[in-house]
Amino acid sequence: MRLFIAVPLPDEARDLLCSLQDELRSKVKRAAWVPRHDMHVTVRFLGQTEEDLVPEIHEMLSDALAEHPTFEAVLKRGGAFPNPRRPNVFWVGLEDGARFAGLAHTANLALSALGFPAPDKPFRPHATLCRLRGPWLGGLPKRLEDLGVLGRFQVDRLVLYESKLNSAGAQHAALHTYLLK
Repeated sequence: MRLFIAVPLPDEARDLLCSLQDELRSKVKRAAWVPRHDMHVTVRFLGQTEEDLVPEIHEMLSDALAEHPTFEAVLKRGGAFPNPRRPNVFWVGLEDGARFAGLAHTANLALSALGFPAPDKPFRPHATLCRLRGPWLGGLPKRLEDLGVLGRFQVDRLVLYESKLNSAGAQHAALHTYLLK
């Protein structure tokens, strides 16, 4: 199974991101746009995982997240991975990444007990808007460069997802939901 842990975005945040996607579509022609129903903030990508580990992952995350507080997130700033000059992905970031980093740290500690290694890259909370298909020579679109506060939402849950790849892209199915306190 291909697994990841993420914060699902509420409808209001998805609406804001979809509006931004609509603004960018005329400027970014060759892209795979993240569908509204798949918008989320990945906290940890686990990758290929044995199915028999899912109950243990669920138990460890349930225990670790039981006392984790809810918090407000602010959609702010636009950017690109790996960098604005040669982007492969356009995204919207989240202000006060320290709270998201704390959530990721809690999840990672629980997963380390099951043998999952610590992530090798620093955690950068973001919601992906699109993945570019082919070279993009324009750098970061001006609209993303100028993006201030787009909106706010409450982070009140974390979800363990299975991601199934097919010709239409990835399809995500929620396996377990962890409500924050």
